[in-house]
Amino acid sequence: MNRLFASLYGLIVLASALPALAAAHPTPTPSPTAMPAMSSPTPAPATSATPISLGIPTTLTTYPPDTSGRYGIPYTSSPVPLSLQDAKMIAVKQSPQLALARAAADLAGAQLETANSAAFPQITGAGTFQRSRGQSRSGTTVGAFAPNIFTSNSVSATVHQLIFDGGATYARMSQAKWSRDASELNSLRQVDVVLFDVAQLYYAALQARYTYQVAIANTKLAQVQEQLVEAQYRAGVASHADVLTAQLPVAQAQLAEAQAANGESSEIAALLNAMGLPSDTPVTLSDTFAQTAPPLPAYASVEATAQTHRYDLASAQAALTSAERGVRAARASRYPIITGFASIGSATGGVDAAGNIVNNGGSWVSTYSFGADVSMPLYDSGLTNGQIAAAEANSETALGNLNATALGVSLNVRQAYLSAQTALAQVASARTELDQAQTVLDVTNAQYKAGVTTLVLLLNAQVGLTKARGDYVNALFGLYTAEQNLYFAEGIIAGR
Repeated sequence: MNRLFASLYGLIVLASALPALAAAHPTPTPSPTAMPAMSSPTPAPATSATPISLGIPTTLTTYPPDTSGRYGIPYTSSPVPLSLQDAKMIAVKQSPQLALARAAADLAGAQLETANSAAFPQITGAGTFQRSRGQSRSGTTVGAFAPNIFTSNSVSATVHQLIFDGGATYARMSQAKWSRDASELNSLRQVDVVLFDVAQLYYAALQARYTYQVAIANTKLAQVQEQLVEAQYRAGVASHADVLTAQLPVAQAQLAEAQAANGESSEIAALLNAMGLPSDTPVTLSDTFAQTAPPLPAYASVEATAQTHRYDLASAQAALTSAERGVRAARASRYPIITGFASIGSATGGVDAAGNIVNNGGSWVSTYSFGADVSMPLYDSGLTNGQIAAAEANSETALGNLNATALGVSLNVRQAYLSAQTALAQVASARTELDQAQTVLDVTNAQYKAGVTTLVLLLNAQVGLTKARGDYVNALFGLYTAEQNLYFAEGIIAGR
């Protein structure tokens, strides 16, 4: 196993040692007002930001909030805390997708061993024991035959060693080596794919949790507003129609709460499936989101990181080198092949010690032989030319795949970076929207209590705050997803 594949093995070992590491080094609870910066070799300094209040706590318990099964089936056992890092390490160990990638890498390693064997001596042993029965004429009498039993024995060991084949064997060995490297690099990229999927699903589950909590907060807000209208009705400054109108947002908020209640459980089931675990495994997500935006690194540093860390790009380069070695091997098949051999053994000579011919095998005598075989294709009906043309076509295909992969990496980085910029802008906009919506509702509430505004404006302000809360949660988790997408585009998500 080379150094490239060792990182995959290290992740697997780390996953198996997770319980012991967790007991020895407890993970500190992340600050609710700080978010890790996106990766960069030279990250920009973090900018301070004031946390935005959603009207809900930043640290929440997972759904279901109780054991009564209000909106779903309660857990049958105590849920196990699961952080994003835990989920990633478990996925590396358990994911069926990675098991297939490791099997492909193992197959390429076996093919390399097969190719290497042709350059080393081949030793074979042989042994025979033969006993035969025949008839021979006895004396001079016509028709008189006597049965004869003949015995012969031999043992030998023969060594064959390739001496020269125009470099075909060594070209095939190099081809197999680079093919093995390409397969291992591809398996490492599959690790990135699985980790990215896990991160997306983890944040989707967290987003569903906070969406549910926002729905609960919106229900409480609608109920408070309903009570305000009822108080105004009792004071004689609002009509019964106003009370009925204020009851509609309560019913709508309760419906939204019921719809959001099972969202986290559904997303957790998808997360567990991506991790390679049964979808009913009882876990609770332990991470919380920070309410500040991370700085974005310089684009040049992100692109440079991708060029050196993207395993699929390195895999495509290794595949091209392997194909080029295949062309060399095909062209070398036109050269003569020289193989040396040597054999040593012992056999019964069919005579006794005195030199008389005997039928029982006789005495054992030493045997040996050595020499060289030379062969060269003179005419093969175009077979060699066809093999060379096929190898050259494979090399052209590998070159095209490398160019396409390089362009794809550049596009991935550009799109991920632009998405991260957009996500940052959306968070800033959503924070402003949330601030303004809260202020508008506070002012409108005061005006409504004073009788200087209408119920319609009050309900509009309530709807505005409800929308602003949802927009902020969606923008914040959109930023988290964009961050993971940028890590994935850079090829460094395994370390995040």
